[in-house]
Amino acid sequence: MRLAGTIGDATNARRFQDYLTTIGIQSSIREQRDATSSSFGVWIIEEDTVERARQELEQFVADPEQGRYVAAQREAVAVRSKEKAKRDERAAREVEFSRRWRTPTWRDVPITLSLILLSVSIEWILVSSGMPSSQFGNHPLGSDLLFSPAVAAGDANWTWIPPEIRGGQLWRLWAPVLLHIGVLHLAMNSVAMFWLGTAIEGRRGTARFAGLAIAASLVSNYAQYLASPGPFGG
Repeated sequence: MRLAGTIGDATNARRFQDYLTTIGIQSSIREQRDATSSSFGVWIIEEDTVERARQELEQFVADPEQGRYVAAQREAVAVRSKEKAKRDERAAREVEFSRRWRTPTWRDVPITLSLILLSVSIEWILVSSGMPSSQFGNHPLGSDLLFSPAVAAGDANWTWIPPEIRGGQLWRLWAPVLLHIGVLHLAMNSVAMFWLGTAIEGRRGTARFAGLAIAASLVSNYAQYLASPGPFGG
C-alpha cells in the first residue's frame, strides 16, 4: 500500500475515495495530524494503480465539485454493495465446502446412530429372550416390527397391501429394517450403515439422509414382501 497524496478535509477525502472506487481503484483514507493542522492521506492498496490514482488526485484537487465526483458518491454505494454481496457469497461457499468435507462428529449423524442403536437394542431384547434370532417373528416385539405377521404366518392370504397396513399400522412399511437374522447380520449391517450414514448424513445433512433412509426402506421392504412374504428383516 502506497501514499498517493493528501487532501485537506474529510469530506473531499471521502468523495475522492468514492470516485476511486467507481473506477476500480481500491484505497484507504487515513487522517494525518501534526502540531498545527491535520490532513487525510489517500493510500492506494494495489501497487499498479498508484500512478493513475496520483493523476486522478491532481485533477480532483483542482476542482473537487465537478459533477463526476459528486455523482461518484452515489455510485460508490452501489459498487460497495455489490462487492459485499460477492464477499458474502464467497464466504458462504467456503463455509459450506468446509462443512461438507470436514470429518463428521456424532452430533452430525443422529439418524445414523439412532438406527444402529435401535437395531442393536432390538437384537439384544430378542437374544435375551432365549429365542433364536432367525425366529424373531415369534417374539411379540419382532411380530410388531414385521411387514405383515399375518401373511408371514399363513393366517391371511397374500394381498398387494397387507391387512395390518390397511388397518393403519403404517410403521410396518419401514420397521423391518431394524430386524436382523443373527448377530453377524446385525454387525455387517451396522458397519455398512455407519460408513454410508456418516458419508451421506454428515455431509448432506440429516433431513436429506432421513428422506433417503425412509425411501430406501419403503422400496426394499415392499420389494422383499413381493418376492417372499415370509418373515424378513433388514
